[in-house]
Amino acid sequence: MPRLLDFIASEVLEVVFDRVIEKRKEKADFRKLEARIREEHSRVARHWAERGKQQSLRGFNLTGAHLEDVDLAEANLTEASFRNAHLINIDLSAANLNDADFSRACLENVNFVRANLSKVNFSDASLRNINFEKANLRDANLLEVKEIENCIWSGVYINSQTELKQEIKTQIVES
Repeated sequence: MPRLLDFIASEVLEVVFDRVIEKRKEKADFRKLEARIREEHSRVARHWAERGKQQSLRGFNLTGAHLEDVDLAEANLTEASFRNAHLINIDLSAANLNDADFSRACLENVNFVRANLSKVNFSDASLRNINFEKANLRDANLLEVKEIENCIWSGVYINSQTELKQEIKTQIVES
């Protein structure tokens, strides 16, 4: 009887182990696919900026992307994800970024003049040398911005639902 129990236990463990390995492989394959999609979206965004500017980039997943010196002025980036992205010298003037996610992103020398940033999430983002002049920040979340340095806030549009860090409120009032 003990041999039978040992045999059954070893068979059960083998099945469980095989399933665990299979799940890990599926997760690894999924992560690789996600990375390829993000890379493709970054490539398309660069191509769009360089040549097209006609197709929508709505819902693009630019999570973790490193974009530098890209002109995305007037782009439709509604619901796009820029989580953990690094954006340097990016022109997003007059872009539609409604409901986009910039959480944990590092932004430096980004132009948001007249951009629609309504419902945008900037939680834990670093904002350095950002021009928000006349941007729509209605319903945006800037309450938990990690770093704010040398930003222009003149003429921004906010409402009672806009969540602002006290430092940003002060800068808006002073501008």
